[in-house]
Amino acid sequence: MNDEANYIGIRKDAVSKIKSITESCSHFKIGKTGQALDDRFDREYCEIYDRIEPIYSSQLKSVVDELEVFLIVFFKASAEYDQKCDNKAVGGGEMDSRSNTYYVYVVVKD
Repeated sequence: MNDEANYIGIRKDAVSKIKSITESCSHFKIGKTGQALDDRFDREYCEIYDRIEPIYSSQLKSVVDELEVFLIVFFKASAEYDQKCDNKAVGGGEMDSRSNTYYVYVVVKD
C-alpha cells in the first residue's frame, strides 16, 4: 500500500468515526492537539461540550494538520452536518512541536 492509498484510508476511517460519534449529538467541533485529550478538554471545552473523542493519532504533526483541515472542510460542506459543526475556521492553530503524539479529536454536545 502506498502513502496516498494509506492517507485515503485514514480520511475515510476518520469521517466514519465522526459520523458515528456525532449521529445523535446537537453540536460538535473538530480539533487537533499535542496535549493529552483530557487536559485539552478540561482547559478549553468542558464548559461547552460534554465529552472529547479521539479520531486519529500520529507521531507526524503534518498528517494531523492535514487531516484536521480535510475533516473540517468535509463536514462544513455537508448540508447534513454544517449546522451541527461548530468550527468557524478551517483548521489552524499551532500544536506544541515537542509532543510525541498528536491527535485529531471531536468534542461533542449531546
